[in-house]
Amino acid sequence: MDILTGNGRSIQSNDFSSNWNLTPKLGKVEATDDFLLNGQLGGTNRRGEWDSNDRIKFSLLQPLTLSLALDSQTIAEIVQFDDTGNSSVVGSIEYGSSLQLQLAPGRYGLSLFVEGDRISYSVAGKFQ
Repeated sequence: MDILTGNGRSIQSNDFSSNWNLTPKLGKVEATDDFLLNGQLGGTNRRGEWDSNDRIKFSLLQPLTLSLALDSQTIAEIVQFDDTGNSSVVGSIEYGSSLQLQLAPGRYGLSLFVEGDRISYSVAGKFQ
């Protein structure tokens, strides 16, 4: 079970999609908003598909700092979407425990990846 909690909502799914168009949306975030993402990655999911990543999306109306407390078993990547929906990586970390980024207004996504066996993970994020 993958669970996203934050910005006044809680979203649960057997497996968050690796397709950006189907990912859970945190919505428009502001300073002091935070979120918690708990899930499982790696191995075969309940649909019999390899589960190598989970993704969420969010939007910023003003420049903010995103501070992530990560599970050191994961690879994390933050992307920014342009007006046509194309994404470009603005920050990433492999198997680290924290990541802090200054983000401009815009639409963003957070991807979590794993390369090995099935793990349970927890990631906390705070906007300032």
